[in-house]
Amino acid sequence: MKQLQFIFCTIISLFFISSVHADTNINSHFGFKAKLPDSWIIINPKMPSESIKTSDFPPGMDSKVAQLIKQRLQNGNIEFYYDKNYLEKKNPNYISVQKGPAIFIPSQAIEPYCKLLPAKLGKIYGEKPIIHSCVMLKNYKYPIFNHSYTINSTNLTIISDSVPINSEESLMITSSSSNDKAGRDRVKKVRRILVNAISGAYQ
Repeated sequence: MKQLQFIFCTIISLFFISSVHADTNINSHFGFKAKLPDSWIIINPKMPSESIKTSDFPPGMDSKVAQLIKQRLQNGNIEFYYDKNYLEKKNPNYISVQKGPAIFIPSQAIEPYCKLLPAKLGKIYGEKPIIHSCVMLKNYKYPIFNHSYTINSTNLTIISDSVPINSEESLMITSSSSNDKAGRDRVKKVRRILVNAISGAYQ
């Protein structure tokens, strides 16, 4: 996880000068539009491919991991949103958007599914997280699977939304912050903007 955060910060540093003065009206690589607060910048596959060099990634970074991140950006599989006000923090505020399968969980299955979530996530992080939410948000044409949790050892809070764009695919929004309440609230605000922008564009 920390390696990936280092990668993202390195990528940001490559484009920061050109991104600082970007308009807050963003056009996503995935086809939706949104207006973000001035403090946020977007890093997406529209960036020049020659500017993303695996040699710029942190020393000791597994070359396969670095290459995968580079390929995902270049192939249009993911884009990142970063809060400029938190770039200098140990763990910056950021949000990623990437395409994935649509997730539809029947009402009768959501509770047993959510009970298994701590164990599943524990295998990823090495400890069971505190679950804050695990629901299907139904105020949309296609329900949105939302879950959020905190990893105690790093104070990392993650909000995950799977926003369907058709019956088979979704755009998966992963919002991350391990900062103070004000920092987390900044991430939550942009997360809401992106969820509404995607659901409005595709639903």
